[in-house]
Amino acid sequence: MVQTAVSGALASIMTFTPAFHKPATKPLRAGVFGALAMSTLLCVIHGLVIHGWNEQTSRFPAWGIGLTLLFNTIGATVYVVRFPERCFRRRCDIFDASHQLMHISIVGASLMWLWGMVHAFDYMHAGMAPSPAT
Repeated sequence: MVQTAVSGALASIMTFTPAFHKPATKPLRAGVFGALAMSTLLCVIHGLVIHGWNEQTSRFPAWGIGLTLLFNTIGATVYVVRFPERCFRRRCDIFDASHQLMHISIVGASLMWLWGMVHAFDYMHAGMAPSPAT
């Protein structure tokens, strides 16, 4: 939880501080946002330690987390390396820019996370979840 809070605070500072808006700091910004995204793994590892693989993947499926991280990683990588603009100069100025592709990838990641959350909701409300000890 501490790593998520620190990464989130750093991401907020970098978003609102003009000194971090320069192209030279783009890899640093991507790294901080990547650390924020990867902080979700800590929660998953915690759940695996406490509940085991079968129970944890029933609660929140591993594919939801994996696809979320995959989409976020692809988006960040495309943004940092400036894929279309670097290879196709002056053809990706308005459409298909790396920044746009990054946002599309993040929306994909959000949809994968939502899909996993719906699965977790169904699991909890279908009576499959073990009842808490009283």
